[in-house]
Amino acid sequence: MDARITGSVEQVAGRKLRKRIVETCLDEIVEVKRSHPNLELLVITDDCTTADIQRFKRFLVCVVEMDLGWDLSIDNVRANLIDEELIDLFVAAGGSSPLFSPPPITALAVAVTARV
Repeated sequence: MDARITGSVEQVAGRKLRKRIVETCLDEIVEVKRSHPNLELLVITDDCTTADIQRFKRFLVCVVEMDLGWDLSIDNVRANLIDEELIDLFVAAGGSSPLFSPPPITALAVAVTARV
């Protein structure tokens, strides 16, 4: 990758992975649901949603338990890190169309689309 691009990304995002507290994120989702009851889609845009796969699964379990009634879209899901459990949780949470990031999509990743 071009050093200028890498440097720009590091200046904006830094080199350290900063994890937000899952419960804080869930509280924010509840507040949005309360203040905007007509919303139908929850979009999560993060450059490393699956960096900690167990944490991400815990988040999805909580979203399922919240029973929002929203569709779910998540950007940048690493195709090489997903498994059957993640697919099931994603679909149960309302997910239908993840946007995969490199490496290339695997047959297991394609299964998400086939399930919904």
